[in-house]
Amino acid sequence: MTDLHKRSGSFTSKNRLTAFLYDLMRDHLTIGVVEALTNANAVDREVKYTNGWLAQYAQDVAGRLAPNIFETARLKKERDDAVRLLERLFNSGDGTGVAHFLSTLESRDGK
Repeated sequence: MTDLHKRSGSFTSKNRLTAFLYDLMRDHLTIGVVEALTNANAVDREVKYTNGWLAQYAQDVAGRLAPNIFETARLKKERDDAVRLLERLFNSGDGTGVAHFLSTLESRDGK
C-alpha cells in the first residue's frame, strides 16, 4: 500500500449517489467543477429547464440514485404548507382560526 493511499484512508459505502459522484469526480470532472455546481444548486428554488428531455432524464437518474429524494421533497413541502397554515390560524388574533382548526380536526376524527 502506498503512503498516499494510507494517508487518504479507506471508505466504504452502499450509497448509490456517493458511488456515482466518486466515479464522476475520479474519472470525468474535477472536484472544483462539482463543488461549484453543488454550491450553485444548493438552494431550494424552482428551475425552468430549456431541454425538457434532458431534465426528465436527470430526474430519472436522480430517482434511481437516491430513491427517496422525491418523497422527501414532497414531505418537506407538505410540512412547510402545514406550518404556514398553522401560523395563519394561530396568528389570526381573535382566536377564531384556532377554534376552526380544532373543529376541523374533531370533524375529521369523527368526534
